[in-house]
Amino acid sequence: MANGLRFVRGRVPWRPAVGVGRRSRRAGGVGVCLTLQACGAGAANGQWIVTNLHPAGASASYASSAFRSQQVGVAQIGGAARARLWHGDAGTWTDLHPPGALNSIAAGIYGSLQVGSVFLPGKAMASMWSGTAASWINLSPPGSTYSEARGIFGSQQVGFAQFGPATSHACLWHGNALSFVSLHPAGATWSDAYCTSADQQVGLAVINGALRSSLWFGTAVSWVNLNPKGATHSIAFGVSDGQQVGRADFGGVAHAGLWSGTAVTWIDLHPSLATSSEALGTTGSMQVGIARIGGISHAFLWSGSAESGYDLHNHVPPEFSESQASGIWRDGSGTYVVGSGFNTQTNQYQALIWANLKCLGDLDGNGAVNTSDLVYFLGRFGQTVAPGSPAEVADFNFDGAVNTLDLLEFLGRFGQPC
Repeated sequence: MANGLRFVRGRVPWRPAVGVGRRSRRAGGVGVCLTLQACGAGAANGQWIVTNLHPAGASASYASSAFRSQQVGVAQIGGAARARLWHGDAGTWTDLHPPGALNSIAAGIYGSLQVGSVFLPGKAMASMWSGTAASWINLSPPGSTYSEARGIFGSQQVGFAQFGPATSHACLWHGNALSFVSLHPAGATWSDAYCTSADQQVGLAVINGALRSSLWFGTAVSWVNLNPKGATHSIAFGVSDGQQVGRADFGGVAHAGLWSGTAVTWIDLHPSLATSSEALGTTGSMQVGIARIGGISHAFLWSGSAESGYDLHNHVPPEFSESQASGIWRDGSGTYVVGSGFNTQTNQYQALIWANLKCLGDLDGNGAVNTSDLVYFLGRFGQTVAPGSPAEVADFNFDGAVNTLDLLEFLGRFGQPC
């Protein structure tokens, strides 16, 4: 392949497949990571609006992660994959592709920073940007031959790096290549980190030839094996607010599921009608991913149980035969899910965003702005708002604090139905 990339469908997100001669033992798909604010289960019952983010001139695109009004992913243009930063629609995007790169992918976003990978002939480099192609930073650890960054939270970035032809180490960075920390567990032959949130990182480790869903707390010796009892293989893809999500294989069938820090806390999210499923992103109370129903991939949303599963594919335009959800974001304005779908009219995979817009002031999602919302608001009044904190839903003007301006906005809505 002239440029080393092609779009393929994997068992987890459809992504560019890298053809630069490395041996990858990853379970397929790009690591998508959203470490976000918790949101209520009521979001599944509202009105979902689907927006196509596919850029003009692209032959394929995929959205992997979101933060507030921004989304990141990749678009294939002129035969090359180019890292993309969107601002809510197809027409407002920024090309993050560095000069001289063959291909690039943006996999995660937090605040003003984006992470992903930049590909040169025979080499990939874990990468970070701050909103422009010119801001690109190479995170490749010294001595590595190949690396990719998967996820970001605050000042932390995670991914993997190869040191030689057959060894991959899960990695943790703090903003530059020299800050690299290996998370590779003792006894593992391969490891990869997909996501980080606060003090936790998740991914996989290959132990005795089996994929083991993995949780770390910043060091290799902190490794926790999350593999559920009876599972032959498992992978953790996302983490937020102490909850980890991913998949575990039982009898050759992938089951979406979630954990709360240990293997015994596994909860199976697998829908009863699905032939396979994966959970790829979480807010801490809601999970998104894929359920394959009748052999077709459907974007799916859960709120902590298999019974809570909600089929987001019901909301895509009729020309989309398949869909998948890779990540979820929620703030005071609503719930946003990013992913992609296959457009049968154009024969292309296209980046999508599902939006469930929240009624301003309805903080508990019960369909009205009333006393229960006032109690919630007052409990957060005066707080400084950090991205992903519970107070963010009450920061209506996004100025970083729940203050008098937000109170005036709230009182203007009080007593009104949605």
